[in-house]
Amino acid sequence: MGYMIIPPLKKPQVRRRFWLPRTIVAMICTVLAVPLYVSSPKEWSTFCMLTGSAIQAFLSLQLALTG
Repeated sequence: MGYMIIPPLKKPQVRRRFWLPRTIVAMICTVLAVPLYVSSPKEWSTFCMLTGSAIQAFLSLQLALTG
């Protein structure tokens, strides 16, 4: 996930206002999926991991298109 934080810091055409909130949400969803797997039904963990992965894929696509 480190490659998601570097582009707004290095490239002026990537807007931080757009990039950072989505990166933070993706990180939270991805990290939160592990405790959810243990403490709640597995569907919630799967949903949380899928959401985080989808946001990361979208950000990777944006990085490829702008960079």
